[in-house]
Amino acid sequence: PFARHWVHNGWVVVEGEKMSKSLGNFTTLVDLLERTDQRAYRLLVLQAHYRSPIEITESTVERAVSTLAGLDGFARATRGVGAAGPDPELLEGFRAAMDDDLDTPRAMSLAFTAVRDANTALAAGDTARAAPLAAAVLEICSVLGLELDDGSAAEIDGDTDSLVRQRDAARAARDWPAADAARHELANRGWVVEDTPDGTRIHRR
Repeated sequence: PFARHWVHNGWVVVEGEKMSKSLGNFTTLVDLLERTDQRAYRLLVLQAHYRSPIEITESTVERAVSTLAGLDGFARATRGVGAAGPDPELLEGFRAAMDDDLDTPRAMSLAFTAVRDANTALAAGDTARAAPLAAAVLEICSVLGLELDDGSAAEIDGDTDSLVRQRDAARAARDWPAADAARHELANRGWVVEDTPDGTRIHRR
């Protein structure tokens, strides 16, 4: 069957007014997804309780896109922290939130707090603390259908890999013009370049 359970959701609103065809303030889901990463829209929905109104405007969508970019960046930053089981206390909090009338805003708030705590741990070099938090964040997002992009799916060809190595060598030698030239070349090839304690990291736009 298509569905076993139905719930009545709150109105979709635009600047406090109900979205409707008669008011001319509506956006179709197809139009929205044509210009926005569908994960950003999912994140926007998850941050609102299903029985409460949800504000769909250019600014709320842009905030969701920005937040998603932060989560993707977190997934990339923690990809190499090592294997660890997800933090059990965080997962228990997530289950409690979802059992409480599908409180997805609280569930996402727990994930965002874990991201902050994991980043703090990483900055302090405490990978033993960061790893289980990162694993829990990834599991929570996956359960909610929010698959994060950790950059592992992007294929890096030999020439691009060579450019990354050249840039790291130039930075180590403090040859900033050469490092900048490599960064510009990578950007021209469609890569976003990030400087990390482990060297240059790249991912697709």
